[in-house]
Amino acid sequence: MRRPMVSMRGEWHHRHRGKLILLGGHAVGIVGFSDEYTDEWGNTGGFIIRNSWSDGLETAHGSSGRGSHTAAYYMRDIDDADEALACPNPHSPRSWSWCKNLNDCHNPVTALEAEAQRRPLKLRCIDNAADLFDVCTKNATYFMTNLTEWDEDGLFVACFLWGGEKDAPGHGDVCAPPMLIDDLASIWTPAVIEHFNDPDLCGYNFLPYATVDKLRSRFGGNGAGDFTIEWSQASYASQKNVAIGGRFAGGGKIATFDYSLLQSSTHVLPTIGRAGLSTHAVDKKGNLRPL
Repeated sequence: MRRPMVSMRGEWHHRHRGKLILLGGHAVGIVGFSDEYTDEWGNTGGFIIRNSWSDGLETAHGSSGRGSHTAAYYMRDIDDADEALACPNPHSPRSWSWCKNLNDCHNPVTALEAEAQRRPLKLRCIDNAADLFDVCTKNATYFMTNLTEWDEDGLFVACFLWGGEKDAPGHGDVCAPPMLIDDLASIWTPAVIEHFNDPDLCGYNFLPYATVDKLRSRFGGNGAGDFTIEWSQASYASQKNVAIGGRFAGGGKIATFDYSLLQSSTHVLPTIGRAGLSTHAVDKKGNLRPL
């Protein structure tokens, strides 16, 4: 079975007793590193990379989807609660809310808390892995009630409460067989998704040093390179009305370049901090301003 190397948590990984398959090739940009972040498999330290792959759900079993986070999250600069405001990864079962019984699941307060945390509560059985498991009724509503580690190889058992809708009868309360967390997304998905990953903030992955070493020992080395670009002062849109040489209008020659394409492709970049999402942004002149 082939599965994506990037989990719905945004971590590149290898199962300690899993097989490695050499398939194709891909280039990513290394934007930083963290020697403190520990991934889901217990590997500490790795590269923070910017990737071009989109986040979300796929339909084939074994290809449940991918997720990502902000670079600040992998740097341990913000916690999970603040991170969920920018990168909720709604398709990942790690992001789903739990409730202890059906009354609790239907309680408006429970729904309000889940919404505030951007954690989907009501789930729908999509049954994309019915040929393997057949544990829920397609299109019926469910709520997750627990997620329990089953062994040391990354397998979990998740149990769900049937929502009780008369127009979509189900099997009743069910538990999935032991499987990787990501594989649950091929059987259940949020009934409604209100918050997706912010493309300006998310899109970063974590590549553990241990995974790099494993790939190198199994398939050989990989290549990396860097480059430096030096721009002249007049290359920046902020210099449109600034005189060449740093002197302002009236004291020097004004650059006459056409900055229209540069200005049209420049947008405000939000940031995230411990206090919440998009607390400040960088404007077109490179200045930090509150939102």
